[in-house]
Amino acid sequence: TVVDLLDAPFMGDDERTFEDPKPISDYFRQEKVKMHYLDQTDDVYFVDMKTFADLFKNEIADGYVSTVTDDGNLSTWNVTKGDEVVFRLSMDAKTKTMGLLGELDSAFLKSAPYGKSGENDYAEITYSYLPGHENVERHYPFGAYGFDSFQVDGKYCYPLGLLNLGLNQAVERSFVFNTHEKQLFEYGPIQQLDNTQFALPSGGSIAAKDYLRQCTEAEYGQGEGNTPEQPRALNAFNKNLFYFLMDSFYGLAKQKGITSMSDYLDTFNYSADFLADEAAKRDNAYIRAVDMYNDLHSSFTPTTYFGNFNGQDAHYEQSFFKDRFDLRGYLLSLRKAKLQEYNDAHGTHYKLNDMRYSADGKYGYFSFDSFSTYNSFDEGEVPEETLLTDTFYLFVRNLTEAKAKGAKRIIIDDTCNLGGDVSIMGKLLALMSKDGKSETFLRCDGNDAVLKSSIRVDSNKDGQFDASDCFGNDFEFYIVTSNFSFSCGNAFPFYANHYESAKILGARSGGGECCVFEYTYPNGQSLRYSSPYHVGYWDEAKNAYVGDEYGVAPFISAGNGFHDLYDLEVIAATLEAQDPSNP
Repeated sequence: TVVDLLDAPFMGDDERTFEDPKPISDYFRQEKVKMHYLDQTDDVYFVDMKTFADLFKNEIADGYVSTVTDDGNLSTWNVTKGDEVVFRLSMDAKTKTMGLLGELDSAFLKSAPYGKSGENDYAEITYSYLPGHENVERHYPFGAYGFDSFQVDGKYCYPLGLLNLGLNQAVERSFVFNTHEKQLFEYGPIQQLDNTQFALPSGGSIAAKDYLRQCTEAEYGQGEGNTPEQPRALNAFNKNLFYFLMDSFYGLAKQKGITSMSDYLDTFNYSADFLADEAAKRDNAYIRAVDMYNDLHSSFTPTTYFGNFNGQDAHYEQSFFKDRFDLRGYLLSLRKAKLQEYNDAHGTHYKLNDMRYSADGKYGYFSFDSFSTYNSFDEGEVPEETLLTDTFYLFVRNLTEAKAKGAKRIIIDDTCNLGGDVSIMGKLLALMSKDGKSETFLRCDGNDAVLKSSIRVDSNKDGQFDASDCFGNDFEFYIVTSNFSFSCGNAFPFYANHYESAKILGARSGGGECCVFEYTYPNGQSLRYSSPYHVGYWDEAKNAYVGDEYGVAPFISAGNGFHDLYDLEVIAATLEAQDPSNP
């Protein structure tokens, strides 16, 4: 039985999150799913391609057609719109190869009703591939990773977790199997498994994770630390999935010089703990392994019902990871003190994301730490405090105010920025342009396809996309960066510098060029990782793709430290002396 949590509450501001009145039976689908297993070990489940595709038949949007074909050794799932194949997953049992084709955001799948989102407000976003770098099917051999297949009624069956790993490169969907009750839990964001509270017939409620824990204990008993035992076959399968995923889909493997994840990780004595009986040992081994990548985008989250890892076990920490967060902590306290000095001197109560001005009124300054969009469950008009959680809305508010006050130069503090939504970043770049447009790019490791996102903004909501919607003709922009400015916080100054829409102040930005993917293993543990989609641009002169992993250098360095770059009067004087040009 499929327990479909796609419409279950998962956000903190969703009033259903902790008071879901539905009993668990209300989430059951009517149809059953036929699964198979090998060698009397009913812990790793197999399905044929048609059964797998049918799990999503109610999510295919109008105008799209889902078909599955079995032709000899080849099983193929296509989703088409007219004559265009928008997604394809194929498995070849003879060559043991997975084939993938599809857009990054896989818009053909319906979204669960997560409330209102501001991602596409005030904007038009279109996608196209660069000539010579179109999206073609890419292939990933999986034979060396111990995955089996077999035929049932003439159709090849593959592990559900392996098929879903292929789908996960196109759209986030997670599956956890409840062996005791023969239930397959399907959900989207990981919070759904943690937050969903089911009503019980006897009264009260139970969280999905606690329900799964109880069922798992009933099936397998308890191990060390009063946690459920995990079957060894599943431990081995998860290890193989981990190696296959990181070899095939980890976007920074080449930059880090890793050609084989198994060779790399097996040089460390903890790799044997991937197969440990104790949940805490397994969790710690995965966490240490991911730490070795020295990548702020990558992390491992233990399952909330199999393991009891509490984060207290000692594990390896690369200096990059620790030093960057130590730097951010220092910068956060430093700029907070500088803001307080400003407020004390001017009798104001500005927050960090409020625009404040120099004594002569020529300079405006504000900070922001993420690229986010609002999500709201409010009926009717979205409240102002909710709108201000949207970075684009915040920029429009601040820049409109600065224009009315006659400011000429805008300094944007990006030094503590953790990143966020790439689409929001593209909207900000269009807002700071001279024509209300921007372009961002993603290159796929698997087939060298280069996807271009073309963005136009309508910030004044007059229905027209024109120069009145942007501020590049009104201001000269500067972006303050630090060695921490990461992910979109790194890509934003990278693109602004490339398009000459802003000058960079401070220190070289901190990297993080890959979009982030997340995969949930069959036992609920979750891996967040740098995907094979790289942010950057195509350099026509060099005939090469330029990524932003190594950051962007400043036009004016921090010099005496960030004290000066958080002090509006000092930075104004510095720019008057070193960059006297005026818009």
